[in-house]
Amino acid sequence: MKLLGRNFANAITARRLIGVAFLVLFTGADFLALTSCAKPPPSGIYYASGEGAVTPDGLHRVKWESFQITFLRPGARFGDYRKLIIDPLTIAYAKNPDPAKTGERGFGSYEPMDPNYRLPSSALELMKRVYLEFLTRQLIETGRFEATESEGEGVLRIRGHISDLVVSAQPMVDQPPDGTAFVGQSGHMVLSIDVLNTATGAALMRVADGKEIRGEHEFYASEGVSQSGAIRSIFGTWADDLRWEIERLSALSRIPAPGG
Repeated sequence: MKLLGRNFANAITARRLIGVAFLVLFTGADFLALTSCAKPPPSGIYYASGEGAVTPDGLHRVKWESFQITFLRPGARFGDYRKLIIDPLTIAYAKNPDPAKTGERGFGSYEPMDPNYRLPSSALELMKRVYLEFLTRQLIETGRFEATESEGEGVLRIRGHISDLVVSAQPMVDQPPDGTAFVGQSGHMVLSIDVLNTATGAALMRVADGKEIRGEHEFYASEGVSQSGAIRSIFGTWADDLRWEIERLSALSRIPAPGG
């Protein structure tokens, strides 16, 4: 079963891209097998049924655009929250990246069969900055929330994590001096986000989404400017989708119970 994300044109499967992240987050339930949905209540929220439909901490799987995976806490009242804390983004590779592998100049260069490069620390810091920038723009600068550093009633916390990060195109620092790599996509990653009630520590919503790292064109140079543009596009979409979900949920008096 393939992921349904808008940027997935190739045959990367959901289990390959998201499996590791969800095994960690949700203690191994087979989320992608959840295809059975009950009749929705007037809220429009369809609850999934079957194995893995409820997480150990009481969140229920729902069919709710636009993230590929969404869990909600029945009874939560998103409209009651007016302040927000955004935790720093954490990042983890799918597996330990290989060292840069380039051949001697006279013999050209080569890549391993399954390329898996390490990003420079500057690129990882860029990802963290862009994540914070776009969430701040969508959720705080729009006036939806007020930024705060104090936990308590009416305060949400957003905790984001990049997992399954694979960089399949050489960063510029690793490329041969006489050539630049052109790629259709330079890797992929999964973003998972917990939205927490800071007064209780309980998660109210948990979402996850997988994306290819790609630019606006079919092929692009694997260099800093293009990579930065691809990252900004991905995080901009994620931030917009998160605001859209929170706004829709805030319009409800409360998240209905399954079957309610």
